[in-house]
Amino acid sequence: MKTKALLITGLFYSLSILFQVQAQGVYEWGPAIPITDSASFNSNPTGWLIDNQQFGVFYEKRVCDTCNADIWYRNLTNMDPEIPVLTGNEMHDNPVFVSAYANDFQGFILYLSNMDGDTNIYAAKLNNDLTISEITQLTFTETAEHSMTISTRKQHLGWVEDSCVWITQPDIENGQIMLSEITKLDSLKNTSLVIGSNNASFQRKVGDSLHIYGRNYEYSFGTGSWYWDETYPIKTTGNNTDLTVDQSEFSSGDEVIWVTNNQIHGFSYSYEFVLNTCNLPNIQHPSYIMWDIIVKNEWMPHVLLYATGEDNNTEIYGSFSEYGNAPDTTNLTNDGVLNSNPKLYWGEYDGIMGFWIYAVWQSYRNGYVALDFAKFLGHIEGGVDEQPASDITISATPNPFSNEVQINVNSTLGTDDIQVTIYSLSGKPVWEKTIMGENQPFQSCVWIPDPYVPKGLYLVEARQNRQNTTCRVVYR
Repeated sequence: MKTKALLITGLFYSLSILFQVQAQGVYEWGPAIPITDSASFNSNPTGWLIDNQQFGVFYEKRVCDTCNADIWYRNLTNMDPEIPVLTGNEMHDNPVFVSAYANDFQGFILYLSNMDGDTNIYAAKLNNDLTISEITQLTFTETAEHSMTISTRKQHLGWVEDSCVWITQPDIENGQIMLSEITKLDSLKNTSLVIGSNNASFQRKVGDSLHIYGRNYEYSFGTGSWYWDETYPIKTTGNNTDLTVDQSEFSSGDEVIWVTNNQIHGFSYSYEFVLNTCNLPNIQHPSYIMWDIIVKNEWMPHVLLYATGEDNNTEIYGSFSEYGNAPDTTNLTNDGVLNSNPKLYWGEYDGIMGFWIYAVWQSYRNGYVALDFAKFLGHIEGGVDEQPASDITISATPNPFSNEVQINVNSTLGTDDIQVTIYSLSGKPVWEKTIMGENQPFQSCVWIPDPYVPKGLYLVEARQNRQNTTCRVVYR
């Protein structure tokens, strides 16, 4: 594996001194590992993170390049063999997964099928043993061309139907799934759609040019409800291709990126930026993750993945960098075959405030298409001026929770007040509580999330006497 010698060790060292943030490190990709066999056609992977402990992918598998696809699965944490999950004579395209956070089944695989003669969205109920118990048709349209995407945070489901963009939220109740609050976002010659946690971006084709627009999902304190605000332009000139969106739980926003004139452009907070790709040729298919270090927003690292080159010399590159700086850029493939469509995913939590980050891509070999992956461990410690806190511990129950969670703190640090703060993974505090100091080690409080707080993963911090500790809670 060849690596462009653009090391970031000095950057990490300088920032660790300046901001005193723990658990920095050099981000080194592991080797490319096959996910599938190399005697079939595999494509369109979608990630599934199981309770932050295991990560795997669902994907399409075809026995010939014109055959209908089945949906298969492979766990990339324990590397069990790949298994078929959804098979049959009809099409099973564009799988995405919606977790139920339930004990008696895992969730639903959403996919496109022509079971009724037309292309519609279906849901397959996934049991704990990865078998399918029932299939439900979710949309009912005739002769529509669909593309489908889903976000990783607020579970918006969106699709393009006859150039119109639709969006909804899949609701799971009593073991069933339904679509609620279906909204038409746009109806003007749209070609593709991407969804973030609180926004949606879509491409319109005007003549020979593609233009990017967006809408935000906002909360009204007056009505106590969520709504989609007005359409706004993101990029309205030039030919923009390969529109994608941030897939990160750690993002401070939803950064849209695209390729124009062999450069990867991005849009965040009303400004446009360009990501450094080291002047590599024919940039394609970018995928992007950005996270903030908790509390400190001055340093905003990101991971970038893209294909570069032509024909059988198309390689997958992965990089880690600050905005605009020369990245630590690594060729993940370097195998002399056509590699394409790379995707980035947050993987499992490793127990020391770090997450594995996965790169998955298609590799064309001997007339077939296989899926490969590589990963690295991103150590992301949340906090500033933190010291090891062996004298204070924190836990939460129940976890995951649906309505409220009890936060338990054990401390032998004295009778000073304990400050409990809950952060979103973008580093923004969503709740605070001061526990009055008492001469006993065990203290507790209860968090009941406000209606506008989205479901997802949160960090709980307890701080006393300049020492702190954290734990994770899952609000589902």
